[in-house]
Amino acid sequence: MNIARIVYLVKKDLNVFKRYYIGISLLMLAVSMLIIVANTNMIRIFSASGSSIAIVAIYTFMIERKTLSAWSHIASLPIDRKEMNTARFLSVLLISTTNLILWVLCYHSILYFVIDRPEHTASISVVVFAFMNMLIYLALYFICYYRVNNIAIMLVYIIPVLLLNFMNPGETSFSEYIINDDRRFWIFCSCSLGVFIGSYVYSNHYFKSKAL
Repeated sequence: MNIARIVYLVKKDLNVFKRYYIGISLLMLAVSMLIIVANTNMIRIFSASGSSIAIVAIYTFMIERKTLSAWSHIASLPIDRKEMNTARFLSVLLISTTNLILWVLCYHSILYFVIDRPEHTASISVVVFAFMNMLIYLALYFICYYRVNNIAIMLVYIIPVLLLNFMNPGETSFSEYIINDDRRFWIFCSCSLGVFIGSYVYSNHYFKSKAL
């Protein structure tokens, strides 16, 4: 793969779809911060925010599918399928990671300057959990992205959200159940990375045989 071409593709993605991901980013940030400060267990809500952050990138590229404009902005470039897929993964990761950083900054600004609850500061493990949770949703999205329609993609997104809400061991949330135990936490992180890498490998394999 040519690194320079991949970087160029990522820049093209970010430029072409900027009004979509900027708009949905601001909307999700505002809604989610309101939910966080209105909830009595802010850490529990924040640590499970990976699904909300992932929807920013998912929505952005679902718009591309809906308008049937997939890859039209790069169709004339001398690139191969693996570079196109790699660039899309990097674009999604960049958008999602930037949103997570923005969420952390806004969350702590609200804690210290608005509601004065510094005791609810998110630990590194909480932020890492949110990132790993986000990777799972992005991985599931890409497993379906090249194969099915937007309705199926949203079902794949919604089902894990519902399942995690029911996975509530004892009186703790699923996120607290994972974060409060080092062994479970590292197993969860390893599985999340494995699913995301597996999704990338699978997408490369399927995309090579897809008719554009």
